[in-house]
Formats: sequence, C-alpha cells, structure tokens
Amino acid sequence: MRKFLSLLLTMAMVLSLAVTVNAAAPKEDITILHTNDVHCDYEKYAKVATLHKSADLLVDAGDHVQGGVIGTLSKGEYIVDIMNYLKYDAAVPGNHEFDYRAKGLASMLQAAAGKGPQLLSANIDWEKTLKDGSLKDDAKVLKEACDAYGVKDYTVLDHDGVKMAVFGLLGESAVEYAPESGLIFKNAQQTAKNVVNEIKDKEDVDLIVCISHCGTIENEADKLEESEDYQLAENVPDIDLIVSGHSHTTLDEPVQVGDTYLVSCGSYNTNMGHVVLKKDGDRYKIKDYELVPLDESVKGDASVEA
Repeated sequence: MRKFLSLLLTMAMVLSLAVTVNAAAPKEDITILHTNDVHCDYEKYAKVATLHKSADLLVDAGDHVQGGVIGTLSKGEYIVDIMNYLKYDAAVPGNHEFDYRAKGLASMLQAAAGKGPQLLSANIDWEKTLKDGSLKDDAKVLKEACDAYGVKDYTVLDHDGVKMAVFGLLGESAVEYAPESGLIFKNAQQTAKNVVNEIKDKEDVDLIVCISHCGTIENEADKLEESEDYQLAENVPDIDLIVSGHSHTTLDEPVQVGDTYLVSCGSYNTNMGHVVLKKDGDRYKIKDYELVPLDESVKGDASVEA
C-alpha cells in the first residue's frame, strides 16, 4: 500500500509539473485571419468558416454589416448573426455601420446583444456628444445600446497562453463619410496613444493589435506614408499589428513601420488576410503573410452554407 501511494504521489507531482511547464510556455506562433469592407457580401462566408478552423483569431476592420440587400433589410442584424456563427473574435464599426444614424445602430445592437462579436470603438467622445444639445437625445439611446451590447475600447484575448490586447478606431476620413452618425469622435492617433498606455499600465499582454477603420491609400495619387494608418504605425510604435480597413486597399505584402506591421486584404470578401506572428525577442514579428482568394479553390463549410 505504501508503494502504491508513493507511486500515485509521484505521478501527481509529474503531472503537476507538466501542467506548470505547459502553462508557462505559450505557443510561439499566432495565426490571425482578417477581413475588411465586406459590405454584406455574405455568399463567401462559408469559405471564411473553412479557413477559420486553422486560425487563432478572426477580426474585421469595419464596414461589414452595410452595403447589400441583406444588410438593408435587416438593418445589419442578420450579418451580425452570421459573424457570430463564424465566431469572429472582434470587429470595429466602420462609417457604414452608421448609415441608419445613431438610433439605427442602437436598434441593431439591441437586437444582437449577447450574440455578436466583441465590438471595439475607442475614440467615440461620449462626454462631448452627450453634452451637445442637438445630439444628446439620440446619442443617449446609442450609448445605452452600446453598454448593453458590451462595446469596449479594447479587449484582451488569450489563445494558448498568448495574450493579445485588441482595440478599435474610426479614422478622420471615415468620420467625414459618416456625417449622419450623430457622434463626436476624438482624434484617432491620440486615442491610440492613450489606449496603448492604458493597456501597458493595466494589462500583462504579449502583443497589441489595432483594428483600424482609418485607411491607407484609396487611389494612385495617394502616398502610403501620408495615410492615416501609416501615420498611426509611425506615431504609436507599441502597436504590433494594424489591421486596416476603410480605403478598400489590397496590400499584397505587409507594410513594416519600425516594429509595427500594417495589413489590409481588400474589400467585398475577395480575399481573406492570413497573418502568422512569431515571438522574436520582446515582440511578435510576421513570420508569414498571404492573401487567400475566397474563390473556388476554398471549399465552403457545409453548415454555414446551409
């Protein structure tokens, strides 16, 4: 009996040590899938689901729930249902999410509360908006809906021991494209600096990801170095990865600005972005990046198609 108990104790100690070692050694590679400016092109969502099975994180950089008939008929509610079914981890509202004004977005959030992806929007200036006599009534309805849904400035996601802080922004150009939003927005770059400082003060994370609806280049006359998301990467160097939306830009290769990477996969679900980040010193760096065409080469998930 003593030998038996001794054997059990030894096995328990070995198991405990194995669990401790495993918990202390997070995986080195993190795979992130991203979309942006989908505009309700829902027919390829089954392909998104297939690809998501081999990834750690799925995020969207805005203008997802408006732009097509299904979005218009449901005021975005059906698309949020689909995003939830696909298990999107996080998304940022783009300018088109405000097509039905503050009350319209509030209605969508109320219908989707408890069943949608984590929405992140850090630079809405609620204090100024709620003090504005012409905006406060509708804004109050939206604020209550955002609180009920659980909209945050940032969230922390844990995948196999790797902790990622993810936050969302709406850029200056996007704000101009949404005059009907009924909201006042804070400067995106300054907000990013504040949020990153808060994350560094309060959270123990391995990397910081920004889901940005600020944009890069919209046409040949634009200079990448002058674009909002390039400037964001340059001025907030503690961001590891910026997933960029709004400008419908297809970046075939990641743009590196210091230790920050900038990616964007185009629009209308033509491609899905696939990023593999690997731990390198104190930061995570891009190990692999590709744009995966959502064409006939990708077999759709049968349950999503149904």
